[in-house]
Amino acid sequence: MEAMSSDLPTGERVELARTHFFNDGIVPSGLVTDTIVRSWLRSSEHGLNAASPVQLPMMTRLELRERQTRNHLLLEIAQPELENLYQQIANTRSVVVLADAEATVLTSVSSDDPLKRRGGRPGACWRENGSGTNAIGTAVIEQRAVSVFGSEHYLQQNEIFFCSAAPMFDPFGQLIGVLDVSGGNQVR
Repeated sequence: MEAMSSDLPTGERVELARTHFFNDGIVPSGLVTDTIVRSWLRSSEHGLNAASPVQLPMMTRLELRERQTRNHLLLEIAQPELENLYQQIANTRSVVVLADAEATVLTSVSSDDPLKRRGGRPGACWRENGSGTNAIGTAVIEQRAVSVFGSEHYLQQNEIFFCSAAPMFDPFGQLIGVLDVSGGNQVR
């Protein structure tokens, strides 16, 4: 577990970290996890503006079909688990997402259409270089489980969401995909 200061409530720590980072140009220490700080730094290096609207790149239907075909074994094995996980959280208005090793959504399970349209739609790309700090893109880069709550997202427009993602590896240690659960902050 990454060390953080416990003197302030979580929301205040994150807001103070954002003020230091975005307004003062100071890399925050002990206010948010090192994973979040590294992601904010990468997002900044990519030239992202935190106030910019989220514009997720979307694959065409043909590109998505080709991507799903390349990942057919992952999809086949994961689909029952995605549905099982969704049944366990069905009352939370969350979406369960399976993304590939390049942070592109392959499939998702949700009854909340706005969440699915928002970012759980198959073909949406969540790479950090275009979407900033988010669980899917950050898990791909960090190659470890990541949770991003509210204002920890780089782009302000995503602050109303939470997301938790875990990378999946093949038997040889190669990243093959990411499992993600995302929803509105009311679920947290």
